[in-house]
Amino acid sequence: RDILKELVGDAGRAIVFSRTRVFAEDVAEVLDDAGIAAVSMHGDLNQAKRNRSLAALSRGHVQALVATDVAARGIHVDDVELVVQADMPDDHKTYLHRAGRTGRAGAEGTVVTVIAPGRRRRMEELLEHAGIEAEWEDRSTPRAPRGDRGERGFRGERGARDFRADRGSRPDRGGERGDRGVRGSRPNRPQRGEWRERVERPARAPRD
Repeated sequence: RDILKELVGDAGRAIVFSRTRVFAEDVAEVLDDAGIAAVSMHGDLNQAKRNRSLAALSRGHVQALVATDVAARGIHVDDVELVVQADMPDDHKTYLHRAGRTGRAGAEGTVVTVIAPGRRRRMEELLEHAGIEAEWEDRSTPRAPRGDRGERGFRGERGARDFRADRGSRPDRGGERGDRGVRGSRPNRPQRGEWRERVERPARAPRD
């Protein structure tokens, strides 16, 4: 929860993705209690309530929208600076759909995926299928004091790294993708800008 508060608190307009309604509501409440205006959007809400949540983000009434994948299908919000995947996506298509909510129409955006330490290999496979390279930031190391971070800002944490992937310049992998059709599966999508992808692993809880 602390990682999510820090990530969203340091950003502008943000969308946080969750697999379940319960987690989406919990994260929205945690952010709101931390002074970060947030609303949730999930499949148990009727369309009118979903529209209100989406409008709250679009109009700047809240900073963050915490959404499940089902509820977020087809949403379009301009100027989303940050996408946080609080739950690891099930597959590369879900990853691309989530990540596509930022870096739209030539703008820049950041995608951060938070995973448990034991999920790194699975996440690497997913990113490979999506055609994305990422740098890994291990939260098991303590953050550097704010005054010691220099120009690196949030990424002044020891061992932290950042990677920018311009979707427009991604090398053509030709037949390597077979019939997965990652890029061809979304016709007429708007021009993408640039997003940064970072995968974070929360610190392990101390053992008794």
